[in-house]
Amino acid sequence: MNEKMRRLVVGNEKIESELPQSLTAILDAGILRLHGALLFSALFRPSIEQVLRQAAYYDLWGFEFSQNKFHLEDFVEENLIHHSLSFVEEFSSRYSPSMGGQIAFAVLSLSEDQEFGVQSTFSFYVQRDSQVVINFDKLDEFKEALLVKKIESDSYGADISMH
Repeated sequence: MNEKMRRLVVGNEKIESELPQSLTAILDAGILRLHGALLFSALFRPSIEQVLRQAAYYDLWGFEFSQNKFHLEDFVEENLIHHSLSFVEEFSSRYSPSMGGQIAFAVLSLSEDQEFGVQSTFSFYVQRDSQVVINFDKLDEFKEALLVKKIESDSYGADISMH
């Protein structure tokens, strides 16, 4: 978590409310394993499979990161920051046992636009071949508020850490 995110989180983690049904539906739909990639079933489109099948995709983490990315403000009417943080937690708890020993990263970014207000973007990807996608030592160099949550699982359960 970078310093910008730390400032935004203060107070928002203590709001008591349930995750909106629109976000719960994304999680309830589950994760689709397709040609080596993990994708949100709720966001899946058949054209995505065409791309994976026709291309020799060597950059699966990039594909996952882009295909699993969505704006939470499209699904939330109030308490956007709180619900964004709650979504990361719920995603981590639901999917860590099913990662099959793989390391996954949940990424939440928050930014403020003069025209549209606060924007919240979530995505996730699975680490492959010891790739370094986000350098945790340089999170404060990102212009937006950023939280990256590492999700590790094995047969004994999940080990979740936040950066």
